[in-house]
Amino acid sequence: MAWPQLPYVFLDTKEYYEKGEDGVVSARTLLRDLHRNFRARVLDVFDAANTKREDEELSSDSSEESDDEADAKAKSTLRTKNTVAAEKKDPKGRDVRPKKDDPRALDKDLSFNEKNMLNDGKACRCKKVLRGYGTKHGHLVGDDQQKYTCEPRSNNAKSLFCYRINLDPTVNFDSALPSTIFHNGKQCAFLGFCLLAHQKLDKYPMAQTTRFNASYNAILESIPVPGNFVLGDLNLLKKFVFSDILELKDWRLKAESLAADSKYCDTLHFLPIFGRTVDTVVEVAPMSSVLDHIMREFRFLFSEEDSQWLKTTSQSRFEDHVQRFRGALVARPGQKPAALRVDQIDRDTRDITSVDRKDRDYPAIVHFTTRCSNTSDQNYFKAQRKLENMHTAIENKPKDQVTPEEKMRCREQEKVVEDMRSRLSVKRDVTVVLSSREFYHTGLRSDVAQYCLLIPWIALHYRFHISLDVLEQKLGYSFHDRNLLELALTHPSYRTNLGTNPDHIRNSQTNLGIRKVALGQAGTAVPKSGMKTLIHTMAQLGAEDEMASPIKNYERLEFLGDAVLEFITSIRLFLMFPHFQEGGLATFRSTLVQNNHLALLAETYNLSHFLLLSHGREMNSRTKITDRHATANCFEAICGAIYLDSGIKFVDEFISRSLGTRLFCGDEALEKAWRYPPAHISEVEYPEGDRHLIPQHELLQRVIGFEEQTGIFFRHVRLLANAFSSRQVHENPITIGNNQRLEFLGDTVLQLIVSDYLFKHFPSHHEGHLSLLRSSLVSNETQALVCDELGMRRFLIKEQTNGKDGYGPDIKMKDKADLVEAFLGALYLDKGLMVSEAFCRVVFFPKLTDFIGSQSWSDPKSRLQQCCLTLRNAFEKGSPRLPQYKIINKEGPSNNRRYEVAVYFNGERLASGVGSNTKQAEKVAADAALKNPIFLPDFQRQQDFAKRAVAAQKHHQSRIHNTNGEKRSHDRDRDQTVSSVVPYRRQDSRFQGDRRDSPAALSVAPPQHVVRDHSLSRPADRADRCPAAAHNGQHHNSREDSRASIPSTSQRPSQPTGSNPGQVRHERRDRPAALSAPYRDRPSGAVRGSSTHQSTPDQRRVSNGTNDPLPQPNNGIPKKPRVSKFSPAVPLPSMNDNSSIPPFPRLSHSDHPRPPPPPPFPLSKNPPPPGGKRFQPTPPPLSGAF
Repeated sequence: MAWPQLPYVFLDTKEYYEKGEDGVVSARTLLRDLHRNFRARVLDVFDAANTKREDEELSSDSSEESDDEADAKAKSTLRTKNTVAAEKKDPKGRDVRPKKDDPRALDKDLSFNEKNMLNDGKACRCKKVLRGYGTKHGHLVGDDQQKYTCEPRSNNAKSLFCYRINLDPTVNFDSALPSTIFHNGKQCAFLGFCLLAHQKLDKYPMAQTTRFNASYNAILESIPVPGNFVLGDLNLLKKFVFSDILELKDWRLKAESLAADSKYCDTLHFLPIFGRTVDTVVEVAPMSSVLDHIMREFRFLFSEEDSQWLKTTSQSRFEDHVQRFRGALVARPGQKPAALRVDQIDRDTRDITSVDRKDRDYPAIVHFTTRCSNTSDQNYFKAQRKLENMHTAIENKPKDQVTPEEKMRCREQEKVVEDMRSRLSVKRDVTVVLSSREFYHTGLRSDVAQYCLLIPWIALHYRFHISLDVLEQKLGYSFHDRNLLELALTHPSYRTNLGTNPDHIRNSQTNLGIRKVALGQAGTAVPKSGMKTLIHTMAQLGAEDEMASPIKNYERLEFLGDAVLEFITSIRLFLMFPHFQEGGLATFRSTLVQNNHLALLAETYNLSHFLLLSHGREMNSRTKITDRHATANCFEAICGAIYLDSGIKFVDEFISRSLGTRLFCGDEALEKAWRYPPAHISEVEYPEGDRHLIPQHELLQRVIGFEEQTGIFFRHVRLLANAFSSRQVHENPITIGNNQRLEFLGDTVLQLIVSDYLFKHFPSHHEGHLSLLRSSLVSNETQALVCDELGMRRFLIKEQTNGKDGYGPDIKMKDKADLVEAFLGALYLDKGLMVSEAFCRVVFFPKLTDFIGSQSWSDPKSRLQQCCLTLRNAFEKGSPRLPQYKIINKEGPSNNRRYEVAVYFNGERLASGVGSNTKQAEKVAADAALKNPIFLPDFQRQQDFAKRAVAAQKHHQSRIHNTNGEKRSHDRDRDQTVSSVVPYRRQDSRFQGDRRDSPAALSVAPPQHVVRDHSLSRPADRADRCPAAAHNGQHHNSREDSRASIPSTSQRPSQPTGSNPGQVRHERRDRPAALSAPYRDRPSGAVRGSSTHQSTPDQRRVSNGTNDPLPQPNNGIPKKPRVSKFSPAVPLPSMNDNSSIPPFPRLSHSDHPRPPPPPPFPLSKNPPPPGGKRFQPTPPPLSGAF
């Protein structure tokens, strides 16, 4: 039944429990006698039967071998040969003898549990060296340190914490006929469980899992430790229910090294709740009543007298007598399985297959079960798989291209599968009929078993998060949202968490759980592979708000963490090696971020011991403890998780510690060089800015035209000149060399901003889909388009350029892309990451809608390959045929060579193309081949689908916008009425003025008013979690920080609500965490576009060299919430929301000495962890860079 949301009253029994003055309950003599009787009458029955069966098997084996010594030796030799032959025939480690041939099996169609075994063989097929590590083997880091000694004759109220488990939803776990007991003549029904732990669990996230195609949450509610039980009661119930009835033989609640030591108790204890509702409370029966009920009910289901009476009585009386046993759990100790759910009891015993005739003298137990897939006919599954492949091949083809032969052969295969499905050996739903002789009644029903099968999942969840405390200490960082850390440790191969051997849970669910379960919606998992999935997924527009993803593995976090890691590494190398060109910096960066190096960093934290991955056969051949590729990806995912949890500053601190431990080997000089790189030369030479040089140099006067055109004014204008300097420009004090180094930095800035946006706004896209979208946005073609729209070519500086040159000769696409990336690098160095993100939101992100609608996320070669796959025959075996490219001609000198490439399919030449390199020529040839009549219809079909999908989504969004607009208009009229009645609540003038999503949002005041935004994303409670932050905060000036930041879309005002007319409601939209550039404090000032400086209409218009304005940032970027099919309406954790958090204080030059030279985001080395306290990350030192 559903868990009642009423307060609990735990009824105590003074005859069994004695309560001391300190509130601790101890067992009386009567309870000790009850424990002894329970062991003797219940538990010993199972132990004796199991021992007897094992002795019989051993004696039969020994008798066969003891006849004659020679015969025994011969049999031993023969058995050895058979074993070797079996191993050769079955290299995958499957069990040689099927379970249905086990002499203790109740029926061949019933699955049962065996220790360390799956239904098809061994549970662990790993190398011996791997079995002592990893969560997949049940080893949790720090679990062996959980050494608790509880008194079994006490409730240990002083050392335990009690939590009530609230299951949401309760579908499939509430029963119309629950298990009941009687206490003092009152009937109490089974309600669920309480969890008892040796430490507080409030800080850990709730357990979440998927069962029966539905999501379930286990929510803990703290309650006082009850006084109507002792731990000895729970130990007896655990042995009876989980070991003897459910037979969860591989489940344990403490470390394997402590399992044999009985003086240490389990990490967690579970208390079953039987109660009844009285008025407004729930009275909970004591555990003594539960034990007494089970002991009294544990007897034969039918005695000989009962069976004789049932044979002669009427059918109505027979039905009345056996009605109460339907849905009950019965046990036959010593058999496999040892317990069963009774679905029906029949008089007719003709279907009993037992050899013993006495078994037919007892009523028949009917059990409806489902065969596991491993015991079904494998030929059927092969035929089914073949039919699915046929359907997939036909679905990928246009309807007019499907041949009659393919349709006919598909129908023939469907008939074959249907015939095999009708055979009895293939049917999964079977009926088992057994004699009720020697079956015991347990006194429990299937609802108890159904709920108990959730306990291993709940226990593993909290034991795993207790283990993650050790990992957080190693990382030097404590997560606000532990779900991010768990997600970063979840391998794509990891499936539903069942808490123990998955086949044991499934078998017990089939044998003992409720008969009919309510299944949720099928296909809730987000599809990943397949061409059809690719087309449908890539036709989805981005979510309007930041959304949480339903994809539960670390691949998306790895996608984000890779961009974060490259960004941090690039900015460090850029500043540490000011004389290295792009090639050298790229080489160093690739060395630092390659998988081999990241795997070494992952070994520093033993991530392989925390990784959640499947226990499949793919790991058998590995001889090392860890999979280096998986741990390297996990390291990147942790970087992405820290970025989402607290911002990029803490990721940099984490990377610095990691490199200091593994790469620098504790060398303080190297660590200092990494943490405190020198400032950029423009900052060193002119700390307060270099705009005073503009009148003296004609080149600077020329590039400021781009500032006036875009409204972005640089403090260090030489950075802008450097960005516009082509690679032919040599080193000089005005442009500071060419733009190749800035292009190296701008590339990573763009990668980070785009990755952050895609991660948050495309929740149903897997990593591969996100990579396709990112490639389309950061490609040379897109950047060249941006360069032309902004008219950047007009400001390009070459070696012989003078200030009067207008447009120079046309430049290559690669040079245009480098120009945009170099500008982004300069913009980041001068303004920070927030302004760079605003620039990308205006000029890059609106193009996503066009890319999705026209399928521009895919290059011509990929599109041609997709079209070739659709032509694959439904009966074709082996790898599919793909297009092939061959160079057929080369012309011109080596420095200006032209290549001609032809594309072939099925041996026929489709088209050819010419380009300056082979890749470009292949793309041209593939684009021409798509116009071939063979591929054109299918290609147009894909494009039409994408266009229709985008148009439908836009129409849906416009309807939502119109509805919300009418609602906002109504609210605005209502608020104006209210505000006239309450005149003292004035509107906040700070949010009145320019639209924050307009190009004017990028406008910055002239140099005398420019102030960089050094604010960093910090959670509100970071000062409490980092004591050093609160301590350093005492040295700040009391003066109010008058810094002005570039306004973001999240700060755009909305109309006040009617209930609070004096307040302004903010639309929250998180931004990438601001990363301060390597500059010292700026004088106070205002930013154009803020409330202190209103921009002019001319400045709100961004020109592209003509009179046409740039696309508005809301083109293609939704503004109102839309709940997609796979996207829950849950925003991601805030990364940069400073609306309710005061700005991070900074020091003046006189408050604190500035460490030379200041880094873009300085971080300090962590002090040793304080004794006796949990390790917490240390905040960065407050320096002049803030």
